Amino acid sequence: MKKLLITLLIINAIFAILTMIWGGKSTLLSFEVAFVSSSLIIFSSFKSYENMVKTRVALLESAKDEPDAINKIEDPYQLYDDEDSSSNSIDKNDNIKEILDEEKRRLKSNRDLKKSIKESKSFFAPLKIVSYALLAFGFIFLKREGSLEIFVYLISLAIPIFTAVWVLMNQELKNVKTA
Repeated sequence: MKKLLITLLIINAIFAILTMIWGGKSTLLSFEVAFVSSSLIIFSSFKSYENMVKTRVALLESAKDEPDAINKIEDPYQLYDDEDSSSNSIDKNDNIKEILDEEKRRLKSNRDLKKSIKESKSFFAPLKIVSYALLAFGFIFLKREGSLEIFVYLISLAIPIFTAVWVLMNQELKNVKTA
């Protein structure tokens, strides 16, 4: 993440200098608003995804002691040992598909708005919403002031995305080579 930030700052400085040389004030303003907005959206998306993964890992860690869904269905009162249930499960392979289908239907029917919002916290992260609001308000501001250079704006939105992909792919290639 730090490498991505440094790379984006360097690219921003290079392109800002180039737009000052070849463009005017409106070109520089369009570039900076789009570049900063896109960069903030990328970082907020990474951060919210990271938080979501940490939350899921914590939930999985806390759920290790609980029996899995099939054991809950086959032995809801935990009357049998794990060894007994494993030998019984071999005999009951015919019913496993029916049990799983029934469990899926039950889980789908239990979905409500509160649970859906809880699971989609990464989409509704405050920093992410602020980043998208900055993108929208920046566009509206540039349009109203007559400073919107649409070609520069669109290119500037794409530069941080391609930079993030490039940095992450290079980082992954280095990880593969060292492994």
